[in-house]
Amino acid sequence: MGAVATILGATLPVVVRQFDWPYSVAGYLLAGNAAGYFLSSILSGWGIPRVGIRPLLCLGLLIQCGGVAAFGWSSQWWLNLILLSLVGVGQGMLEVSANCTVIQLDGSGRSRLMNLMHSAFTIGAVLAPLLVGIVLENTIGWRKIYVAGGIASGALACLTLCFQFPEINQPTKVASGVGIFKDRFLVLCWSSILLYVGIEMGVSSWIGEYYVVFASGSAAAASMVVALFWGGILFGRLTFGLQYHGTSHRRVLVVSSGISALGLIGVSVYDQGGLFYSSVLLSGLGQSVFYPTVMVVVGEAYRHNRGLAIGVVASGGGIGAFFFPLIVGSLADREGLRVGFYFFGAMSLTLLLLSVFMAVFARARSSEH
Repeated sequence: MGAVATILGATLPVVVRQFDWPYSVAGYLLAGNAAGYFLSSILSGWGIPRVGIRPLLCLGLLIQCGGVAAFGWSSQWWLNLILLSLVGVGQGMLEVSANCTVIQLDGSGRSRLMNLMHSAFTIGAVLAPLLVGIVLENTIGWRKIYVAGGIASGALACLTLCFQFPEINQPTKVASGVGIFKDRFLVLCWSSILLYVGIEMGVSSWIGEYYVVFASGSAAAASMVVALFWGGILFGRLTFGLQYHGTSHRRVLVVSSGISALGLIGVSVYDQGGLFYSSVLLSGLGQSVFYPTVMVVVGEAYRHNRGLAIGVVASGGGIGAFFFPLIVGSLADREGLRVGFYFFGAMSLTLLLLSVFMAVFARARSSEH
């Protein structure tokens, strides 16, 4: 899933130029992917206790396979919008299935296993831009990258049939499925994931084009910048997953969002040179552990309705990934792409503030219980 999620960002500079698409159309495509993810994650959270993890995981991989493999064979943007929306549907199924599986397997309340699982996502997110760079440097058609991604998804769908997955229990209270949407702490978690995923996927999708425009770099070099961003995320998740043994999730959320804000402000100010690359790496490092930590917090706080709670919170990422590309695409067309990255910097500061609120609320919630 990680490789598929970053392919578009890595190939965006060459795709928009070959099809002569304005930035706003690229924003529509990214938003369509996010809309499919949003709807799918909520429905998957509701359905996973009823159909099980393996069927949902296999179906998500097959849907992703079809959408990715067919992308780019037509220059009609609306057709590619439909295909990326289908990819989002598959990704929503994968996200909920994977998070529920890890939380069921690890009942310790720590985030180590979740960080290690999301490291696998990040490995794909790092390798994909690197492979894109190699492909573009050797003038191999970029569409072959999408075909390869589709084939890999299909093969993995077949592989899921060979493994056993834990069961997700049905909700014990009928009313909890409705009441969970009114829970203030869940709303805070949902909002934080909205901002986090919007920033993460937005930066991943636009940082390559930002580098091409302001550093006059090649499309191949731009894909390496995308890989650098995800490399920071990978390093952070692996290090944290292997070395951190605590359960102080409140502090982790505040520190990680603060580091992310510092890095993204640097990216919006510097557009080339060592400070730019350092800021890209730092922003990825700050982003690394936020999502897995929030998912562990949600899984522990809503044990009686875990599947739906995870699905609802994950859907916030779909909203962020839907609106942020549209906003940045519109800003880039009207004011310039740098203004779009000022937006990312402002949102990273907002996420830091929201993390502080979450920490205070979580502390009050734990003292009540």
